[in-house]
Amino acid sequence: MTQDTGTPAAAWGGIRDLIDAGEADPLVRRLLALDDGERKLVAGELRGHIAVMRARTEARESTRWTEDGWDQVDQPWEKWPDLVRLAGAGTLSAVSAVASWVTRRDLTRRRPFSGRDGFGDPAPLLRLLSVRPAAWQAELAVRLAARLRGPRDTGVPLALALLRSTGAPPPEHDPLVVAWVSEGSRPRPDPLLPALMPRLFEAEGVGRVLRHERIEPLSPWLRRLRGHGDRKLLLDGCVRRFLRGGSAQDLRFFVRLHELLAPSEAEVAERARDYLRLLPASPGPVAELALRHLRRMSAHEPGDVVEAIEGLMFRAEATLARTGLTWLDQSVRQAVVHPDEIAPALASAFHHASYEVQGRAAQLALKHAERFGPLGAEQIGNAVPALPSALGQRLVARFGGQAAVEEPPQTPSPLPPAPTPRAFPPVPATPGELRSLDWPTRSVEDGERWMAGFVRLASRDRQGLWSALAPVVGSGHPHLYEMRWWTHVDNWLAAMAMELIAPGGGLRPEPVPVPPRDRLPRRRDVSSPHLFLLRRCAEILVALKDGALPPVLLATPTHSTGLLDPDVLVARLEECEAAQAVPLTADLLQALLRLPRGAHPEAAARAATLTSRAAGTAARWLADGGPPDPETGVRWRYIEDSRERFFDERPPRHVDHVVPSPRLSAPPTGFDLLDDLLAPPLEWSWNEHGRCMDWWASTLPSHREVVAVNLLPHLISLWNGGGVHSSQACRLAAADGPPGAATALVIAFFLGRRDSADGVSAFLTMAARGDLPAAGIGAQLGMLVRWTGVKLRHVVGALESAAAGGAHREVWQVLRALLPTLLPAAGERPQADLAKAVELAVTVAGPAGAREEIPEVAAIAARRSDSRLTHECRRLHERLSRA
Repeated sequence: MTQDTGTPAAAWGGIRDLIDAGEADPLVRRLLALDDGERKLVAGELRGHIAVMRARTEARESTRWTEDGWDQVDQPWEKWPDLVRLAGAGTLSAVSAVASWVTRRDLTRRRPFSGRDGFGDPAPLLRLLSVRPAAWQAELAVRLAARLRGPRDTGVPLALALLRSTGAPPPEHDPLVVAWVSEGSRPRPDPLLPALMPRLFEAEGVGRVLRHERIEPLSPWLRRLRGHGDRKLLLDGCVRRFLRGGSAQDLRFFVRLHELLAPSEAEVAERARDYLRLLPASPGPVAELALRHLRRMSAHEPGDVVEAIEGLMFRAEATLARTGLTWLDQSVRQAVVHPDEIAPALASAFHHASYEVQGRAAQLALKHAERFGPLGAEQIGNAVPALPSALGQRLVARFGGQAAVEEPPQTPSPLPPAPTPRAFPPVPATPGELRSLDWPTRSVEDGERWMAGFVRLASRDRQGLWSALAPVVGSGHPHLYEMRWWTHVDNWLAAMAMELIAPGGGLRPEPVPVPPRDRLPRRRDVSSPHLFLLRRCAEILVALKDGALPPVLLATPTHSTGLLDPDVLVARLEECEAAQAVPLTADLLQALLRLPRGAHPEAAARAATLTSRAAGTAARWLADGGPPDPETGVRWRYIEDSRERFFDERPPRHVDHVVPSPRLSAPPTGFDLLDDLLAPPLEWSWNEHGRCMDWWASTLPSHREVVAVNLLPHLISLWNGGGVHSSQACRLAAADGPPGAATALVIAFFLGRRDSADGVSAFLTMAARGDLPAAGIGAQLGMLVRWTGVKLRHVVGALESAAAGGAHREVWQVLRALLPTLLPAAGERPQADLAKAVELAVTVAGPAGAREEIPEVAAIAARRSDSRLTHECRRLHERLSRA
């Protein structure tokens, strides 16, 4: 440590050494002992020292990583920002200079992953600043408070501490109030409470910070304010905050505080006009609160009652509008208001979006029909066309007017023809064409074309291929051979190119190369279709190294779906035999998997004339149609109290997490690679599971149900693997093979997304081809809506789009299976938007020629209820009964 000799330069050396050592208390004592000249010199040196300390820290940060991760233990050298801040506060003289210094962004401690970034302990600074004049300290406190930008500001601890210690009046600054209420701990009693508590109701952002405060159990801020003695201040503050407006989230805390205070009837009466003003447009919870307290009052002015009811009729929430209608009914029966005074409000209810509200309003109009005068009756009659036809017809006889006429069902659009798969793009025929493909490859087609072009050109024009790839690849992949596993197709393509450019590993940095097949990831770390794809890549690289590449790859598709024409496969086998080349094993198996379903006797006969083992295998496959389809299925499971159970074993009491469990069982095929591909997928995914999904449908284009089963572990738990994208649903729809529960679930999942366009497209594609598992989709939608948070309104919107696209018959089949799973039992609350789903069923039942009655719908239709769900179930039941 530098010896302090009493000179200004020596003073800086001592201060610098204390900063480097991370010693706060000795630094404070030394700063307090400086004279004016020493303080000026130290202040001048500090700015340049920040860059030195930051560079030194960055060099030391690498030592923080251990085998167990990030070292959380504080090191003396990382405390330098707090100490440099101390040094500046102790040596700068002007208030403005100190305020700027202590809030410098480059003096914020950065601790990755620690959760402890920020200002540090303000206590040493307070001790250091306590020797300054009181007015100077108060001015600094106000300046720092006015600089705050929010609760995460690094200056919050010092600003609040200085305000408390100096007693300076806090500035009227919203971020200060938000920072204060966000403070983790505060002294008791808090000197800032009297000054800042009234600002709780004015400062923007307070409600959002305190939105998680609860009454059960009682949270800290609610407990603190409940004990405050000035009820009038608190109640007035809540009501004033309600009147200023805001979102339900921002006002949640104030709603809870208001209810915790439990205002008396007298306190409500004192603020009745304000509560009335809240009814028309405030967020739902606020309007419900205001209405509840207004209804507690024993007497109201007639004009106030009319104003309140009119305001409620404009609310979109059916519960508020229905409560308003109940109030209207009571007020008319008790002669608080004349029916003509509330006729405009009743007419407004006829326009409400809720059928329940419309039905209740029509019922009340008929109930009080004799009490209306000519003016009121005219207003009711003029509003009758706003009601649904059935309701309007009940009012016409008494009030006149004209009931709405039900629009005749429109002739549905025909289902468009199934899209025709396009031809697969040609394989690059020249090195230049190969080089023109995107690198790295961006699509399945580009990847297949690159591999096929590489193999063909490696045997026909290796020098030209070398010239084309050397500038593109060269040393552009310096870290490839530092990777233990190659899990992406482009890793293997790069290795092929590097091997061609410099055979034997000339571009590799490792002295002892790992054999290519040892770069394959472990079976447990990737999905089966992904591993099969990588094995295809690995065998091409091995054949390149061994000088055993065939003249052509067998498996390159001829159709965009991944299918391979049988005659093209035989022609490629003939080319290999003519060149006396042995086809690659995984390439042959992939080619066989891409054949169209069924037997192909003519191609089988051609293949049987060839002598290679590969041709014999292909001939048998072509003649027999390949092995039988595997058995597949879906079994839903849930986690309850940390235990995993299945729905078909025991109905859940409550559910923590729900996922589909894939089922796949295939008899041995005689080929290890195929047996691995058809192995049951793991039920949980991690690491590289779920990668390269765009390739999966083209890997098994004739076995889409196997593809769908492999997608399931990634469908619901998107945090636990790659995640399925809607494009994969479209690929699945375009593939071939009998669809099962897994395919139905994938299509159902994307019908339930907010953006369901691709789900609808996949639905229409399968409907046009005649292989849509509509009933299965309905059953899976029932599970998704009931247990996974899928919104029924998104499902209904997707099905409406599908029906508009001509799939009315298939949409009916989906709804026929879906509705029984969602319709509520007696006493059970219906799903949101369930009435819309039944309404859609009414719309499509006619064009679909539906005749079979649905017992669950009939049970709801028989209930004594005016709800919209009951109304729609009656319509559907009547339509099916007539059919």
